[in-house]
Amino acid sequence: MLLNGTNKQVFDKLLDQLSGMEFVEFFDKGSTARVYHVRLPVGPGMDEQIDRIVKVFRTRTEMNYGIDLNKVFQSEVSNLIKMSHTNVISLYSAGYLEYSGEKLPYYIMEFLPGARDLDEWIESREKSLTREVIIQLLIQAARGIEALHMKMIYHCDLKFGNMLVGESGQLKIADLGFAKQPSVKPGITGVRTTDKYYPKCYEKYLVDRKDKRQMLAELPRELVNSKFDLHYFGQVVQDIINITVVKILLSESDRKGFRLLIDRLNLDCKSASLPHYKNMGQVIADLEKMQTLYLNRAGVEELSTYTGTRTLRIPVTGNIPFTERVAKMIHHPTFFRLNNAHQLGFTYYVFPGSTHTRLEHSLGVFSNVSRYINSLLADDHQPYFRQLIDEEMIVTALLAGLLHDIGQHSYAHSLEDVGLSNKHEKVAKMFITGEGMEESFQLPEYKEPLEDIIKQWWPEVDMKQLCWLITGEREDGQVVTLGWEIIRAILNGPIDADKTDYLLRDAHHAGVEYARSIDITRFMNSLSASLIKDDGYTKGVLAITWKGSQSAENIVLARSQMFWVLYWHHAVRSAHAMLAHACASHLQTLSTYDEKRVYNDVLYWGTIGEFIAYLQLSRSPRAKNLAKWLRMRRLFKRCISLNYENDKDLYDSLLRKKSSCEAGDDKLLTKLNVKIAEKINEADVLQGAIKSLSGDDIIIDIPKADKDKLGTIYVVEKGCDSATPYTSRGLLGNFDDWQNRVRTIRVFVDPKIDATDRQRISMQGRSILAQISGGS
Repeated sequence: MLLNGTNKQVFDKLLDQLSGMEFVEFFDKGSTARVYHVRLPVGPGMDEQIDRIVKVFRTRTEMNYGIDLNKVFQSEVSNLIKMSHTNVISLYSAGYLEYSGEKLPYYIMEFLPGARDLDEWIESREKSLTREVIIQLLIQAARGIEALHMKMIYHCDLKFGNMLVGESGQLKIADLGFAKQPSVKPGITGVRTTDKYYPKCYEKYLVDRKDKRQMLAELPRELVNSKFDLHYFGQVVQDIINITVVKILLSESDRKGFRLLIDRLNLDCKSASLPHYKNMGQVIADLEKMQTLYLNRAGVEELSTYTGTRTLRIPVTGNIPFTERVAKMIHHPTFFRLNNAHQLGFTYYVFPGSTHTRLEHSLGVFSNVSRYINSLLADDHQPYFRQLIDEEMIVTALLAGLLHDIGQHSYAHSLEDVGLSNKHEKVAKMFITGEGMEESFQLPEYKEPLEDIIKQWWPEVDMKQLCWLITGEREDGQVVTLGWEIIRAILNGPIDADKTDYLLRDAHHAGVEYARSIDITRFMNSLSASLIKDDGYTKGVLAITWKGSQSAENIVLARSQMFWVLYWHHAVRSAHAMLAHACASHLQTLSTYDEKRVYNDVLYWGTIGEFIAYLQLSRSPRAKNLAKWLRMRRLFKRCISLNYENDKDLYDSLLRKKSSCEAGDDKLLTKLNVKIAEKINEADVLQGAIKSLSGDDIIIDIPKADKDKLGTIYVVEKGCDSATPYTSRGLLGNFDDWQNRVRTIRVFVDPKIDATDRQRISMQGRSILAQISGGS
């Protein structure tokens, strides 16, 4: 643009002060200043020229709103002179120009060839634009803003016109005239802003709305911070993805990712589970995740199955990562003791091969968590996992997978259900933190708590979230975000990493075929993370794409079959019930604190054989006998069995009787055992060598009511924006079958009762149960 009028007069005055400057072009774009493209002589002989931009502020009479130009000038110069960053415009010199009785501030900045406002540059590159270019531009802008924030400068006026892009695609943040710096002094600071970008939650601070492009807000100083800039950056991103040429380039997954990013930048978006970004570094990290060549595994060695020669090989899973810090955890006494803990307790009495350990299973879950995370990071249907998850969450999830069963022993579930053992989640927290160890155990080989090793070798781990992932219990004030909800679903849900390991592993060792129908490769490749609305709140869930829905359904089907055939086989339930009665009788004989600690030592650190041998030395005759029978596999025999579908009213009545007994601290239901023995004696069905029964001859087994919860599987259907609960005829039918199978009440009788008498008791079974329940 040629020079004329006031623009030429101002430039002529400038020439008088800066000799040798050559005019190239005039840009009259600034709201507060005139902008000239010039060439200045440089070099030893001043025979070289370099392009620069000169910005001269307007006169007071030209301004139609009350802005102190001198203050703006001093602020911008003060801010720019601190900066030296490739994405922030550079300042070379500054001064004052005498014009019409005024001192007009000016400064000389770097020249960006072919510079255009960000939106104009994008629209001018319609034919050559790609999604990668868009993401790179945003990353450049974010890095420039991050550089400002590191110098404690808040731009406060981020918009297209203040983001310049040169011909080469290099972006520069410009126009820092309205920038602010933090102050220790409380008070109010004025901010010039545009109506379009200004956060609605700060609307009460607006004092001048006359010009929508230059509204004035008087904000408390503490509100003008990095989050204020992040909000404006989010509005810029919003406008970019709405540009027509950009809309065409972005996939649905891209748009979801950008919308999530915008929500986390937006000060008007209030959601406890969707936290705002704390700084621009977090924004840059999420923008980088959107790049095609983003390296998902950077910094997390355990996400790769290839760790040189340091791998462990276990059945079913194969090679798993065995880094130095994984080895540190495995070698700790509280973890390595899992090598003595049978995964399935006495199940090997029925399936001889099922002698695998909790240690093997823990390693398998750890490997599965790694596979889940790798699959979710590569998810091309939903971007939420990449956007919501960071390295801290990934490493915490991996360690939680490794330690999820740290509080288990060979019979944990059986003894927990009847209150004879602490909840394994509580014990897990004890082993991790060390709190309560001396009160519960006296083993000399216990050294430092796991927490000490975690802090040294796993510094990325959030200890509070780790304990929550394992125990399910939050501390006061602990916030669980959408990302953490998804991480929790990886470790605890209907298709979690725990279930996909134990179903395949248990089936392998037991020699049964029920889990073979699970297409685990297809399942892993179809994992997705999604956001759903639950009672008006947004919730993060683990989901499966439509491609893997059948494999997810097979997991549920296999679980149902494994419970019925393997986990709750009547002989297995009998053995575990006998052990519970043996432990209860033995614990009644322990009178000293040290005796109880010895019991815990053998229970948690000993093998099955060692614990049974320990019970055989009990002062309780019943505990001693039951332990001897368990060692000989002389199990109580099933004589009555009641399925839920056989008689729902009777089942519910017995469940109420169980609750009544438990409320009276009779968790082993000994009162019901006595009543059953009495009713059998009254029925006069015993015709063998044994003519009458006592309560010790009977064990009634009523499973916990909450065992019939399968959970909800979420599926992302093709072309859908979010996940929905998955249903199918097969799954609905299986749910009914599952409820019936797990809701089975059994009565076991001492094996001294012969088969013929057991058959007679069975024929009277419903009548006997109805009488003890109070029914007809």
